[in-house]
Amino acid sequence: MKTLDSRIELDKNLLSSLIGNKIAKIKHDMFFWGNFSTQKISIYANEKIYQLQLIENDVDFIRGDESVSSFKFVECEEAETNTIYTGNNAPKQVETIIDEKVTDIIVIEDKIIAFEEDEQFGEYQYVEGLLIVLENKKYCFWKENYYSEDIMIDKGQNPEDKIVNVNEMWSDWAPKCHSQNERTFVSLVKGK
Repeated sequence: MKTLDSRIELDKNLLSSLIGNKIAKIKHDMFFWGNFSTQKISIYANEKIYQLQLIENDVDFIRGDESVSSFKFVECEEAETNTIYTGNNAPKQVETIIDEKVTDIIVIEDKIIAFEEDEQFGEYQYVEGLLIVLENKKYCFWKENYYSEDIMIDKGQNPEDKIVNVNEMWSDWAPKCHSQNERTFVSLVKGK
């Protein structure tokens, strides 16, 4: 049976350091084809720069060798905040002023158990997204599928509702295959 747990890629202790502090701004690719930024979003808080990254790794996955993306949260330098693209077609970087205190961070985790007929052949656990709860709104950063390199960005009172349902996301199986899917919301405030 194949198992993969990419939840360990996310540094929850570093992410928790934002709770109770103000986020000054975020920096990301300008929205052109949709509300996403490719591979990274920079977060300015605590007089530091952090980065939410979506990193692709080639792994032996459910259907063989595949690219699977994982969220990472790291400190970075200003020079590392620019887009991954170069040349004339590179998207412009924009800064969005936040200036609000973080009251909670919720890690959205999915668990997929894959079956062929009644025999389990794989299990995959991963971070689907992050919900940063501020004083007056929430920001949700999420990925559309397990191999995506684009971080979707939504804000409002319930931006997590925009995330694709886990059962819809994992509905395209080969004949005789199916999965049991579960999504959980893990509060880092409650985990402290």
